[in-house]
Amino acid sequence: MLPKWWCDTVTVFRKSQNEYDETEWTKFEFKNCFWSKESGERIISGTLFKDVETIIRIPVDNNKKILNTMKIVKEDDIVLKGKTTVDIDEYKGPTSNDFVEANKDIGCIRVKSFFENNGAFRPLQHIAIKGK
Repeated sequence: MLPKWWCDTVTVFRKSQNEYDETEWTKFEFKNCFWSKESGERIISGTLFKDVETIIRIPVDNNKKILNTMKIVKEDDIVLKGKTTVDIDEYKGPTSNDFVEANKDIGCIRVKSFFENNGAFRPLQHIAIKGK
């Protein structure tokens, strides 16, 4: 059973290249996910930088069929908080950059890192995604 705060739907756009070396985006929807923001601070050369990173967790058990089709999230994929009927198209629009910019206020990120948190003794196996 998932914790009650695992209640978000997310849409993942998976980037790939077709046989003509053109960029294509395939859309996958996941339910019962966890979406949060984490603030951090870094000092570089004496200057304080504040940073916000989004963390998304996709439970494996509820989404096995989709995850098997998709394989795994990868760097530079796009994750939107919620559902969408819009498709990303780098040639006809909206482009990936336009899509992220148009949806950043409701929650839209490019994947910067990810890992499978699926250890044998993990009570809640999931894919963890971080991005901005």
